[in-house]
Amino acid sequence: MPARLCAEHMLLVGAMTANIGPEFISPLLEDLAARFVEEMKERHGKVLNNIVSMICFLYALKIVSCNLVFDVIKKLLESFEEADLEVLLYVFKSVGLDIRKDDPMALKNIVQIVNERGSENKR
Repeated sequence: MPARLCAEHMLLVGAMTANIGPEFISPLLEDLAARFVEEMKERHGKVLNNIVSMICFLYALKIVSCNLVFDVIKKLLESFEEADLEVLLYVFKSVGLDIRKDDPMALKNIVQIVNERGSENKR
């Protein structure tokens, strides 16, 4: 999905959430979380990228907290495969600075985990 299209859809979701309330966004987040878990098990092309992109845009719009993004990052680090690292790179490029502002210690812990996993794979 093109980034602009995803951003526009998530902006609409943000506007609807602001007007209606959290009962509007909760079913979407439940569905995104379920699909994320499913995609981590069975890969279907770029679907995982699109799901993570939606979560990142929701975070950039301050609709969801950084805890959801950190949970996504930790789940991606569990498998530590090339496709997951590409998605992780996208997360850091899109909302990395916001994550750093919101919770720098959690980001530091994630960087340490990445370094440890990377050194394990070199051996």
